[in-house]
Amino acid sequence: MSSAHIGLIGCGRWGKHILRDLKSLGCRVTVVARSDSSRSNALEYGADVVVEQIDQLKGDFDGFVVATPTAQHAEHIESILHFDKPVFCEKPLTNDLASAERLVGAAGDRIFVMDKWKYHGGVIAMADFIAKGSVGKINHIISRRNQWGNPHTDVDETWILTPHDISIAQLLLGHTPTPVSAVAETDSNGKIRYLRATLTSDSAAVLIEVSGLHPINERSLLIICEGGSVMLTDSFSEHLLVQRNTAPDFGSKPEKIPFKNSMPLLAELDRFVNFIEGGKPPVSSGQHGLENVACISQLRELSQTNG
Repeated sequence: MSSAHIGLIGCGRWGKHILRDLKSLGCRVTVVARSDSSRSNALEYGADVVVEQIDQLKGDFDGFVVATPTAQHAEHIESILHFDKPVFCEKPLTNDLASAERLVGAAGDRIFVMDKWKYHGGVIAMADFIAKGSVGKINHIISRRNQWGNPHTDVDETWILTPHDISIAQLLLGHTPTPVSAVAETDSNGKIRYLRATLTSDSAAVLIEVSGLHPINERSLLIICEGGSVMLTDSFSEHLLVQRNTAPDFGSKPEKIPFKNSMPLLAELDRFVNFIEGGKPPVSSGQHGLENVACISQLRELSQTNG
């Protein structure tokens, strides 16, 4: 169990789960909670200290987790940089390229991004399986992340959903793919509700679809390789589906590759706490976060150009 002292900025609908997991890891947690509901969450989920403002943070901290609305990330990260401690920020790093560049320029080696799908058992199993070479190199990554509505009022679906798909591509390819084209559906306020995008790398094409206009919830990841295809059909699945090009006939059933599907939020927080205590850093660095923000910014611009 850890004895780290963590400052948690924000304790809303997602921050309360972060607090729960930090406490389960043994951390002492001081929470900055501005609203009545956030303060109620902080008390219910076991905060050791609750304050209303960041400037009320006192004592020695080992690290910070930022779980406020996306549009407030830059402001809140900048307000705690003087502590000179590692910062773990909910994705995306920011929703503005200039602020992301400013943050990474100021403290890039101390900032990390909570890309939880890089800790998902199915994505890790997929990366490991492909790395063994039995289905050859990746030709296409096809990622769909669709749902009805968007609970976030500060940013649209491109900033809430697309970071996951880009971070998965980063993990599978080893780098951030380059945006090529995008089309979008916008609402009457100009917010993007649906985005279909194409990106490329040296070796593969990446196709991404995200939507807040889908009648059902969909999370799927299909990797088409030289020697077959690998698929994760759902975020709660406990196996991959693998179909090799050498299958004896068209109707053959895909092979099921089981994996352990543990909770990715707890896994990424455990990694951050271990890093604070001398272990390996979280998977997504500040630079990864910056590249993700740049990628989404370009896709948004392309979607406006293409209509």
